[in-house]
Amino acid sequence: MPAVLLDSLNSSSITDNAAGNLTVTCATHMGNDDYCIPMGADGSAGTDASIRVIDGISATTAKTTNAYRCRFGYYTTEMNELDTTAISVCFLGDLA
Repeated sequence: MPAVLLDSLNSSSITDNAAGNLTVTCATHMGNDDYCIPMGADGSAGTDASIRVIDGISATTAKTTNAYRCRFGYYTTEMNELDTTAISVCFLGDLA
């Protein structure tokens, strides 16, 4: 399922890195990398009716002033990344 921006305010693009693994890029840079990123998702993980894990990737792909890489999925004994029907990502903070 391709990643598509359906609505945006200061989001210029979304990159589909792999299943359940996305990078969202801001049109205007944030003032620093201390901004907040509330996220949500719907869809299902197997027979479960909810996405259980939404998180950042790692220190090597840390958020920058204009992009954030995140993943969506569920845990059994390890992270199982998966695409979902809809996600919400919001950048809250001061613009540069």
